[in-house]
Amino acid sequence: MRKLIGSIIIIALIIPIVIVVMRGQEISGSLDRLTTTSNQAQQQEDRPTTPVEKPKQEEPVKKEPKPEKVEKPSKPEVSKPKVIVIDPGHQRYADFRLEKVGKGSDEWKPMMQGSTYGIVTGQAEHQLTLDVANKLKKQLIQKGYKVKLTRTENVIAMSTKQRADFAHKNKADLYIQLHADGRSNAQANGMYIVVPSKDNLFTKKIHKESRELANTVINTAKDSKQDVYKKGIVTSANLPALNWSKMPTVLIELGYLNNPKDDRRLATTKYQNQLVENISTGIENYIKK
Repeated sequence: MRKLIGSIIIIALIIPIVIVVMRGQEISGSLDRLTTTSNQAQQQEDRPTTPVEKPKQEEPVKKEPKPEKVEKPSKPEVSKPKVIVIDPGHQRYADFRLEKVGKGSDEWKPMMQGSTYGIVTGQAEHQLTLDVANKLKKQLIQKGYKVKLTRTENVIAMSTKQRADFAHKNKADLYIQLHADGRSNAQANGMYIVVPSKDNLFTKKIHKESRELANTVINTAKDSKQDVYKKGIVTSANLPALNWSKMPTVLIELGYLNNPKDDRRLATTKYQNQLVENISTGIENYIKK
């Protein structure tokens, strides 16, 4: 009995101790957990915080500007060469049919007067003018001009008006007529130029430019010390060769075939070349002004 009671007492003493021990372990575990949690929290606080970048706002999509219209490069203007029509005066056979001296005129003249002939050499004016015209054409082409002749042979029937019409048809900028005097003063010598009159109804519009062209050619000849008839330039109001022209025109008398000195030198290639050089240079100087 005593043993039983002793066992009960021992048990009664042990149970509270066990309970206390177990409670102590629970409390210790709870404290450990709290300490761990606290340490973790402290560690998180101690960690450097990385700033959270705000999401970048997408820039609005800019509309691409419409491509500008690219204009095609304009072609450089190419100046057309000046057109020069040369009329070698006269022809082998005269034409005595009549035509008016100008549009609407009441005055009539032969369609083509006969040539003059050299007093010493007997050279024909129509052949002389054709020879000089061909040389002048070559010189002007070399200078870059477009050149046409009203005739290329002597046996031809072409009136004064028809020659001017030829210049109009070819849209000439200048109309140069070549002749050689043989009916004026036989004591005179040297070249001279006939221009349309400013008082003439037919040529009033072209007088100024024609006169300027004549002045330039004559001055070029003088500068080269070529013989020039003392008058140099004369005007005429009744020459069909001038009256039918619509563009600046001059009638160049190369010299006097009824003057022995002029006749002889006009028959030489050297003097013809000199004339051509001065006339072509004078024309070029006029165009470039």
